[in-house]
Amino acid sequence: MKIAPLKISLFIVITVSITMIVAGLLFYKNLVGLLGAWNQSSKMSVFLKVDTTKEDRNEIILSLQKNPNVTAV
Repeated sequence: MKIAPLKISLFIVITVSITMIVAGLLFYKNLVGLLGAWNQSSKMSVFLKVDTTKEDRNEIILSLQKNPNVTAV
């Protein structure tokens, strides 16, 4: 007679434990994926003054293209 409550409580404890392990694993995998994707798509916007000449603009574009960390201008 006393075995039934023990079985029920054991089932509840095991279920909660497995649920916590699965939730932790999913959280870890999503966090790793999010942090990995964060570094892949960095974008930069450059705003110029209204009175910027064409020569200044071309000079900025050339200096950005020479930078090895910049993939597209």
